[in-house]
Amino acid sequence: MVVKLYKMDMSSCCRAVLLTIKALNIPVEYIDVNLLTGENWQPHIAKLNPRCKVPILEDGNDIIWDSHAINIYLVKKYDKGNTLYPDDLIAQVHIHEWLHFDTEIFVKLSNAMIQLHATRAITEETYTDVRKVYEMLNNYLKGKKWITGDNLTIADFSLLSTIGSYSACLDVDSEKYRNIAAWIKEAERLPFYEATKKGIEDVKLYVKSMLNVQ
Repeated sequence: MVVKLYKMDMSSCCRAVLLTIKALNIPVEYIDVNLLTGENWQPHIAKLNPRCKVPILEDGNDIIWDSHAINIYLVKKYDKGNTLYPDDLIAQVHIHEWLHFDTEIFVKLSNAMIQLHATRAITEETYTDVRKVYEMLNNYLKGKKWITGDNLTIADFSLLSTIGSYSACLDVDSEKYRNIAAWIKEAERLPFYEATKKGIEDVKLYVKSMLNVQ
């Protein structure tokens, strides 16, 4: 039975799952759900996810929602090399630390997007929050190739996707945030990273269109 992913490319959560799928070369049927037009409120979506949000993964009789849960499910089932989510307990703990951080900054991003839609403006508070995230992450990434060290994990997929959406509000200055820029550049070398670029561009175009509305 074909695995199905209900998604919207603009969603950083969906892009994180997409990176895992592409990294593991999993055959998937993609079903686009337009959150901007309210398609996520349709009864068949509510049946799959009571929160009426995407991503949603349908794998036979198994229905999983929440990008972090989906990614853990995918790597445990399909990553035979256990590289993206190692068996080592401490390695998993460090991955979960960053997944929780990703949730924290995603909530701020989501609130900023809701406010942008309502007011057609990005507040100075949002810019301050974005800069704080950039500064913390940039300092942390000094001397590191990936979020948890030398190895690529699902923590990178989630944070790369969320930071990609943050950059729609405020570009990552490659001089000021050199370590973040190097991390992103390393990700762009991955053969499957191309799959996430359209979604990031969609977010940037959306933000630009909202700011240009008078």
